Amino acid sequence: MKKLILFVILFPLLTSVHKSATSDSEYKIQTLLIYNFTKYVKWNSPVNNDFVIVVYGNSPITNYFNQLKTAKQINGKPIIVKTINPGEKVPPCELLYIDDSYVNQAENQFQKGTLSNILVITNTTPIPLKISCINLRNIDDSYKFEINTTLTSIHNLEVSSSLLNLALKVYK
Repeated sequence: MKKLILFVILFPLLTSVHKSATSDSEYKIQTLLIYNFTKYVKWNSPVNNDFVIVVYGNSPITNYFNQLKTAKQINGKPIIVKTINPGEKVPPCELLYIDDSYVNQAENQFQKGTLSNILVITNTTPIPLKISCINLRNIDDSYKFEINTTLTSIHNLEVSSSLLNLALKVYK
């Protein structure tokens, strides 16, 4: 409960982004948000002994995930960061990050439900309901997020009601 209260208090501070912020700063904020999201998602079938994050395509967020892995663990597991190119098969992982510039390619590549047991996070407008479990959006200089509960259920993930209550919108 203390973690949830801290998350609720820090969420507005972490998500406040000044218009002049560089995209690198925004990726840093996204990384922190994603790290916190993992505390409120339960994977029903553990995939690896490590927590594997896969970045789809070339994205600056890879650098921040690599910094995160040296300082943190997720669910008591060391973090491994991998990058794949569009068209490549997604290796076993817990989290797949798809940057805005690659969403269309990913939507063409993945069929609904083919990413079972993977939390897919995007950062685009509108939310790509075919592939995204959580979508980050910068609205009025602040990061908000949307959750697609249909896909989280199909992907065999349980999202805490606490996280659902913080979402800008929940798609069912």
